[in-house]
Amino acid sequence: QAVRPPGDEPGDSVLVGDPPTLVAGPLGRLPADWTVRTTSAAPSREGMAALRAVRTGAHDGFDRVVFEFDGDVLPAVHIEYVDQPPRACGSGAPVSLEGDGWLAVRFEPARAHTEAGEATPPQRRETPALPALREWALTCDFEAEVTTVLGLTAPAGYQTTVLHAPLRLAVDVRHGR
Repeated sequence: QAVRPPGDEPGDSVLVGDPPTLVAGPLGRLPADWTVRTTSAAPSREGMAALRAVRTGAHDGFDRVVFEFDGDVLPAVHIEYVDQPPRACGSGAPVSLEGDGWLAVRFEPARAHTEAGEATPPQRRETPALPALREWALTCDFEAEVTTVLGLTAPAGYQTTVLHAPLRLAVDVRHGR
């Protein structure tokens, strides 16, 4: 993906696709703790993390997606906007998702299944039809990678927060353009 120097993009626009295409974001600048850029964070400690639940909810001005993990390991996370259609990691098959913005949230090393191969989150896809979040789907649970793609009404600013007891990562996506 092509990278523009900081400050070279109009407003809070985002580059998506291959080749990259500039998608206009909401008018004006995002608050300091929100972004449309690719973000990454190192794991909280060594070890395999097991995804136990994905929950969603609408809040004042944003929708929240919470990824809950077993134990005390939060895996490395990589978040970025991707092309439509997102693809399943094992087969490469397109994954149809509602919305016009697709935000991929990838965890490594992580799994969303037991040693016997049974799914650990109760659901692997949901259509909550919230103001920003239209649908989400787990698109990868393979070779220590777990990826969930959020289908959004449009690319929008997001922020992340680590929550404790139990260990969770919250991804908040702003409402509106």
